[in-house]
Amino acid sequence: MSWSNANSECRESRATLVSITSSKEQDLVQKLMRRRSEGTYGFWIGLKRSSINTFSWEDRNLLTYTKWSRGEPNNWGRNEDCVYMSSVTGGWLDSQCTRPLPFICKLSLAGDLPTDLPTATPSPPAQVSCGVKATNRSSASGFSIGQIVGGKISTPGAWPWQVAILCKTCNTQDCGGTLVSAYHVVTAAHCVPSSINTFINNYKVRLGEHHFDTTEGYEQDIDIAAVYMHASYVAASHDRDIAVIKLASPATFNSRVGPVCLQSSNVDFPPGTPCTVTGWGRTRQGGTTSRVLREAMVPIISDAKCKQNYRPDLITSNMLCAGFSGGGIDACQGDSGGPLVCKKDDRWHLVGTTSWGWGCAGQYYGVYTNIAAQYNWIKANML
Repeated sequence: MSWSNANSECRESRATLVSITSSKEQDLVQKLMRRRSEGTYGFWIGLKRSSINTFSWEDRNLLTYTKWSRGEPNNWGRNEDCVYMSSVTGGWLDSQCTRPLPFICKLSLAGDLPTDLPTATPSPPAQVSCGVKATNRSSASGFSIGQIVGGKISTPGAWPWQVAILCKTCNTQDCGGTLVSAYHVVTAAHCVPSSINTFINNYKVRLGEHHFDTTEGYEQDIDIAAVYMHASYVAASHDRDIAVIKLASPATFNSRVGPVCLQSSNVDFPPGTPCTVTGWGRTRQGGTTSRVLREAMVPIISDAKCKQNYRPDLITSNMLCAGFSGGGIDACQGDSGGPLVCKKDDRWHLVGTTSWGWGCAGQYYGVYTNIAAQYNWIKANML
């Protein structure tokens, strides 16, 4: 992709091509780039020639730091006005702006690069719009997204509301969840042990996670202050399988961490609407859980069709189905509590919370807690 097209892709995600203003940022961008650099010369960055001997950042940051490769910039042919970072050395080189290269985006307002968290009492969390992603999931990093059962590996930062619920002592991921405010996570009630105090003391949530085997600097581990389970939750039938977790400290919003919108009754996603389920669950029935976040597109299924697929008495108004009648794509064990999200008017809405199903990606649809049906309860328990 050309430099200008790459920058346009970033701007569609409310970002710009990345600017680098310190050695710390250079090291981080180089680290991120190397994980995605197979078969490429380098990545476009947001630096462009503004005059014969002057370069400037697209996001208007001052050019206070440079990492030019030896002999660069050389403006060979008098038409090398754009800059990319070498996949091999991390050095910067000027090039023709039409050269097809992948790219890296940086959120212009909140900042795409992680910063040290304050040790003092945190200030009130920044107000951000729900359901808006800083990265363009279709290619903000210049790579196709690619699997859950039958799904694909997600692009880092593509689903900033995705939460991992971890056991503190064993550091294993037991369930997923969804960030809906700086202090609140929605998950499944069946993810919470019978002793809520045990859950609060022994579990934590992690935000900004993508690959469990790699620390990228965006991860935020936050203790749990309280848990609110639906008083009418029925474990045997999975009815009202929903809980709200209150965090002990607020989430720090950035390009990898942000809230999703809650679907209310006046936002409709009719049967057939393509939505996305995400998680680190098993990638096949009976298999192991994934170490990297995965996603899958699944359509919303009508209530009548869902009841026909299972039994009418098993599917209540507090549930909804999504998936394919022929199987192949579905959530699975380990994805429980995680989000099913749908997009409307450029915003993503939490439509369902992964709850239950018969098998994984078999002949039965996945069943999710119906968020619109629980909207008032959720809002009342975001204390």
